[in-house]
Amino acid sequence: MRIGSYNLYEGAQNTGSELREYVAQHELDVLCIQEANGWNNGTPTRLESFGVATGLTAQVYGDSNTRFKLATLSRQPIISAEVYTEGFWHSAIHTAIQYGDDVLHIWNMHLDPIDEDHRVPEAKRLVEMIDPRLHTIITGDFNSLSRADQYPDDLITKLAAQGITKFGTDSLRFDVTDYFARAGFTDAAVSLDNLETTVPTPANHDAYHAADLRLDYMFVSGSLAKVIRNIDVPKDELTDKISDHYPQVLTLEASAT
Repeated sequence: MRIGSYNLYEGAQNTGSELREYVAQHELDVLCIQEANGWNNGTPTRLESFGVATGLTAQVYGDSNTRFKLATLSRQPIISAEVYTEGFWHSAIHTAIQYGDDVLHIWNMHLDPIDEDHRVPEAKRLVEMIDPRLHTIITGDFNSLSRADQYPDDLITKLAAQGITKFGTDSLRFDVTDYFARAGFTDAAVSLDNLETTVPTPANHDAYHAADLRLDYMFVSGSLAKVIRNIDVPKDELTDKISDHYPQVLTLEASAT
């Protein structure tokens, strides 16, 4: 089973064909989108049209507190879904999808862009809603750093020189990713030793993505940590232009049992 997560620059308004090609290339079973701006417009909606074109026809659109929306698309039927806005800067989508004889719970989220003090309560709210015994993936743009990436000591100074304080002022902060780890979730990239950065791309026009960073994650519950086959951050001609973030693709065994 292959699960993709992608933060799309302004909804990939001008790179929709490349995005469809990316989904086909990687044979995705699930795609979690952050910044699905404009995807609920039109008749049929852009989300519906994209689903027909890619086979990801089971869909949940996540309205949010901002103009930056979310969407989760699946090749398999979605058993249940909820969209949460209270307590989140944007929103979070929970979907339950058939996974062999089991159920896979996917939390698609886009955390607060301001600082760790704003993001930690979002992480805590999320963990409070998750049953750690279930097969669970938490994915999306965390807007946070991980200490596993061992950033250079002078990074905080370089970021401050560019006016970037969202990752800390006196020193780099790792509160959010540390919190998920303490709650029992495994950073799949750390587990498989593939700490590939997710920003910037050649399409980047945002000063806040001016350093090589890993901001997008896939954290998994203990039961799924045993069945991860691969995690990849595809970097090629397609993903160089689709967005200012690179996507993640997580591959699981066909079943956790």
